Amino acid sequence: MKVDGIRKKYLASGATGRCGIRQQWSTEENIRLAMGTLKFFEKLQKDYHIEYDQGGYLVLAHTKHEVEQFKQNIRLQKKLGLVDGETQTNHLATTSTRAFTS
Repeated sequence: MKVDGIRKKYLASGATGRCGIRQQWSTEENIRLAMGTLKFFEKLQKDYHIEYDQGGYLVLAHTKHEVEQFKQNIRLQKKLGLVDGETQTNHLATTSTRAFTS
């Protein structure tokens, strides 16, 4: 398979260059793809000095169902090596408890 990418201006000139690569997905395939893409962009930044900043994303849960889905996503992300500890799970649990008990 051959894939050609077309950029209107230059590599990482859009949202990718400003926000980074989103990796908080709910499927193994998407998470692995995003993790590989991040490594690729980090190498481009190092070797070719492209303007790229791996920022972050804040994804909010609005319902109890979404909170449970996020917890499931975090378990998968940990399994794949994306999440490196208990911090996100604990923060999510603490935040969701406060949000839904008020």
